[in-house]
Amino acid sequence: MLALLARREYSLKELETRLLEQQYPADQVQEALQWANAKCFQSQARFGVSLARRRAATYGNRAILAELAQHEVAHNPFEGDCFGSHQSAALSGSPEIQPELQRVVSWLNRVYGGGLQALTSSELAQVLPSSEALLALKAKAYRALAARGFEFSNIEQGWKQFIAPESDN
Repeated sequence: MLALLARREYSLKELETRLLEQQYPADQVQEALQWANAKCFQSQARFGVSLARRRAATYGNRAILAELAQHEVAHNPFEGDCFGSHQSAALSGSPEIQPELQRVVSWLNRVYGGGLQALTSSELAQVLPSSEALLALKAKAYRALAARGFEFSNIEQGWKQFIAPESDN
């Protein structure tokens, strides 16, 4: 079990499944999981934050919270201090997860190259000659972001910042 935890954070459900697949008796698996949790080798809160950080660049809060629910993790890494006070001090220097709106804008810049931001309105008219083309691009971006679990209000604001960054609202 320690070899697994040395590679990355695991939820209790994942560890239990992995150990049972390796034919360990169920009572020994439960005892090992309790020991690992008591000795802080495994933490559901730490797993939640780790998963959120790994997924944050490409997935919205809804999708990340749904995945955490599949792992039976009750901690919400997007709200307040999900660590115990003794763990918060140790992790205070770690990078925080960006707000979802910033992640939407970053995703749009990464996927669509950010090229639209640098163009003036006349240059934009040449690249996207009709409002239909712009609407098609907007619809495609909205569908992709919604499928990744981003909130609609953040998609709308992020699109506005992506198209016209000088009017950040």
